[in-house]
Formats: sequence, structure tokens, C-alpha cells
Amino acid sequence: MFRIGDILMLEPKYTSQKEKFNCMVVEMGTGCFYTDFPID
Repeated sequence: MFRIGDILMLEPKYTSQKEKFNCMVVEMGTGCFYTDFPID
């Protein structure tokens, strides 16, 4: 699963452009996780 500090790459599913955004897991909760602001 995820750990705090892991880097995630986000890709929009429904878009005409191919974009990728990187973000980091900053906090974990019960059944959820929180990331910092995605950057290009």
C-alpha cells in the first residue's frame, strides 16, 4: 500500500491532453491518505 513520503504520479482520466502530476503522501488516515499539492 502507501506510506508517508511515497511519491505518486497522477494522470487525469478524461482529458484530451496527456498530463502527469507528481505529489507526495503526507498523512495517513483510516481508509484514506492525504497528499501535498500536485505539481507538473
